[in-house]
Amino acid sequence: MELSNRLPSRRGVLRAFLVSISVSALLGIGALLIGEFSSFEAKVLLTSFSVSAGTLGVLCGAALLEARGFTFPSVPTMALSALATGLAVMGLWAEWFDLDGYWKLAAISAIFAATGAQCSLLGLADLASAHGGARVAAAGGAFLLAVLVSAMILAESDDEGAVRLLAALSIFTAAATLSVPILHRMNASEPAPRPSGPPVAMLCPACGARQEAPPDRKSTRL
Repeated sequence: MELSNRLPSRRGVLRAFLVSISVSALLGIGALLIGEFSSFEAKVLLTSFSVSAGTLGVLCGAALLEARGFTFPSVPTMALSALATGLAVMGLWAEWFDLDGYWKLAAISAIFAATGAQCSLLGLADLASAHGGARVAAAGGAFLLAVLVSAMILAESDDEGAVRLLAALSIFTAAATLSVPILHRMNASEPAPRPSGPPVAMLCPACGARQEAPPDRKSTRL
């Protein structure tokens, strides 16, 4: 059995995502309207949010996997989203709040999972060959942004130069990312090229009538 047949379908992941956000909304409303907002309710809400965000990341990777096959980063996005969700949930309920290394790993996993989800959505766009650079720029900017943020988390740095670079790279990545769906729409609205050359004469085998077919249609010339 192929790996793609063992992975969750996009419909199943979408249903899980809808359930998770519905549960999160109900728990949030209940915690705000009923009684005291204790640490237990906070853990439940954070758990529901983590599951919803992780499911959304898996959904993005699964959509790319279904549409393009084993195209990077479909499977890594799904794996990182599941890893980040598991680390967040275990950290919340095991009360590992004092383990800085653990939460740094969870944060970096979540950052690269979000980057993979973004790149997976970019991979779904149908762009003309002349516009392929926009997708590369957006994905490259997102990856560099993830690397920079991860390095700042590990070093616990708030250097002004790094923050300025982070802001500039964020603006560049956002602009490149927003251009991809616009170019996708432009490519979809362009008319298909007309066939060139004289029409092909054909003879209907049923009625014997002569017909003409476009030159690009595969047929048998009589």
